[in-house]
Amino acid sequence: MGLRWSPTDSGTVCVAYSTPRRLGSAVVRNRIRRRLRAVFSQIASSDPLLLPPGDYLVAPRVSVATLPRPALVESVRAALADLETRRPRCGASS
Repeated sequence: MGLRWSPTDSGTVCVAYSTPRRLGSAVVRNRIRRRLRAVFSQIASSDPLLLPPGDYLVAPRVSVATLPRPALVESVRAALADLETRRPRCGASS
């Protein structure tokens, strides 16, 4: 799963999902978006520090449609943790 983050000044979390036709029919793409929305909502309520304010772009793979929910949650958490390691720190010099 691809995940990109861009900081914003609004203090809110905005998540967009890129689900092109190659992922499947409209029914499959809608299922993927619904499942991901539910997972991001769960993570935001249970571990808000994992989702700092900003804009997120999620690019799922076809397997997201059939992954069991615990595996999907773990996959999203891993993608967010990986993003955390690549996110620039405030005051860090390059």
